[in-house]
Amino acid sequence: MFKHHLIDHNPVEEIRITNGKKNKQELMRDSDFKQIMSRCEGLREITIVSMLWFTGVRAKELRFLRIEDIDLDRGMLFVSQSKTITGYRSISIHPNFKSLLSKYLERRQNIQTTKP
Repeated sequence: MFKHHLIDHNPVEEIRITNGKKNKQELMRDSDFKQIMSRCEGLREITIVSMLWFTGVRAKELRFLRIEDIDLDRGMLFVSQSKTITGYRSISIHPNFKSLLSKYLERRQNIQTTKP
């Protein structure tokens, strides 16, 4: 409208357009991770925090992760509730996390089989 002289003043001239890049988020440092881990109580909490740290899954992705989505033999997680264009992604399981995840899954299986 301003360009065609239908209004006197451009109402959006004060708005600054960014270059389209998102602000870079600060990553968690090793010391932050260790501090969080020191406050974890139990294998379940340790596994959850470690999975977020070692795999980089988002909290929402972790929430929808199923046992069937974990392939320890191949060392992969298959995330189906992802923000990616396809809505699906596969993530390598870090070697330092694989043994902890295996231990958690084994303990979980033992608890499931002992329930009446």
